[in-house]
Amino acid sequence: MPRNTQIDARGLSCPQPVMLAQKAILAASAGDVIEVLVDNVVARENVTRFAASRGCQVKTAVPDARTRQSDYEDDLDEECFIVRITVGGAR
Repeated sequence: MPRNTQIDARGLSCPQPVMLAQKAILAASAGDVIEVLVDNVVARENVTRFAASRGCQVKTAVPDARTRQSDYEDDLDEECFIVRITVGGAR
């Protein structure tokens, strides 16, 4: 059964969000989902590129009010992005 992992990389500058994503991807199995929360466009783009280069499927989203209330303990601010990584077979 796939695992879901959340990484809060808000407030971190690159390369830290990418390094956290790398660690999670290497520890994950195919089909696992990793959600990386970032609060700037550069981190969003870098995490997205890195995960895609490792054969993962990547989607990015801006959390809506429902996501803010139901999926995360802390309120997510307007500048937050979610990078949703689905781990592939080859990393």
